[in-house]
Amino acid sequence: MPAGDAQEEQALERLKAFAENENGYMTEQIQSPQTLSYGLTDSPVGQAAWIYELVAKYTDGNVQELIGRDAILDNITLYWLTGTAASSARIYWQSMRTFREHPIQVPVGFSQFPRDIHQTSRRWVQERYPSLVYYNELPEGGHFPAWELPKIFVEEVRASFRHSR
Repeated sequence: MPAGDAQEEQALERLKAFAENENGYMTEQIQSPQTLSYGLTDSPVGQAAWIYELVAKYTDGNVQELIGRDAILDNITLYWLTGTAASSARIYWQSMRTFREHPIQVPVGFSQFPRDIHQTSRRWVQERYPSLVYYNELPEGGHFPAWELPKIFVEEVRASFRHSR
């Protein structure tokens, strides 16, 4: 079996499990973003529960230890005070319903965190982004690496841009 095949099979299984069991929030935002938006902008508890559930689910470890309750509450408060639940839901409706791939011409850096929602192989990334200049698979991290592992995230951004100087 070639080097990437086991990794790619695992990624496909994970994607299938996500599609079957975890993509309800995404489907709701694609199909009825405005209805969801009314609920989130009308209820601070609804807004808090929506954000906290997703952050806790897709963080690589204990969300309160990695990110901290105050940082999570700061984020929730920012959404609440600015009323941005609607625009954050609507982007799914605007982009996912009619998504079409197109060539990416700029240099691309890619960091794969093991607990991110979607996994990919270097081969898949290179197929999608022929201008790939940086690729790294990290030993930890989830969907919110800038929050969970800010120092590592910054190192990854810097490593990626080093190739573009």
